Amino acid sequence: MQMQPSQSSQSQQPSATPQQEAMRVLRERYERGEIEFETFQRGLDALLLARDADECQAIMNNLPQLPVSKLDQLDALSSPSSLSRSASAPAPFRPSGQPKRLVALFSEVKRVNRAWRLDPDTTGGAVFGEMKLDLNLAALPSHATMTLSAVFGELTIYVPETARVRVRASAFMGEVNIFGESSGGIFVRDEVISEGTNPNHQEAATIDLDVRAIFGQVNIIQGENPSLFKKLGAFVRRIITEPEPGRLSNPS
Repeated sequence: MQMQPSQSSQSQQPSATPQQEAMRVLRERYERGEIEFETFQRGLDALLLARDADECQAIMNNLPQLPVSKLDQLDALSSPSSLSRSASAPAPFRPSGQPKRLVALFSEVKRVNRAWRLDPDTTGGAVFGEMKLDLNLAALPSHATMTLSAVFGELTIYVPETARVRVRASAFMGEVNIFGESSGGIFVRDEVISEGTNPNHQEAATIDLDVRAIFGQVNIIQGENPSLFKKLGAFVRRIITEPEPGRLSNPS
């Protein structure tokens, strides 16, 4: 009797490539807090350019190892006694002095509907996700530096018309759109400066943007978020068309 192949063998999925497996391990190390975002970002950039398994392994071997003291802390935090202590008496917050991180990792981060505060130093980006930031709604420092990347994702930043904006952008197999001018391809590097409509005003901010698109898209737009105008227009039209309480509209 001829044997038929089993259903499991027919549905077996192809194994991941060394590059995909290395990227998965890199992501897991970042999610566990073993490496910083900057290290994760550099490792991902290098893996995207790796040509074979040996290069992937060499990149992973060059990643910083978790110190023994840090491993001991993780083991201690996993014990039930430490969990009960942390639940009853949380540690007080202390400013770290590190850059503020905004990361959309397989998710989305949006600051477009309400007021928020921009830190003087912000880093992060969209990794397999989307990030949209409206600096018109943000409380801005006099000088802000933002280092953001779109890795297999999309990044959109609206900056105020009055701000002085300096953009340094690069793209690898991606697209960068700065103030309405678009460029893309295998490798692109660009630098644009906008003086803004009122750069000498005492409240005008200076914003340095260092952005990268790696198989992704970056959009830098100077001006208001168009969606805000749509909301305002709808609100004004509703006020005009709806009569006040107790008052009849004019007959046609």
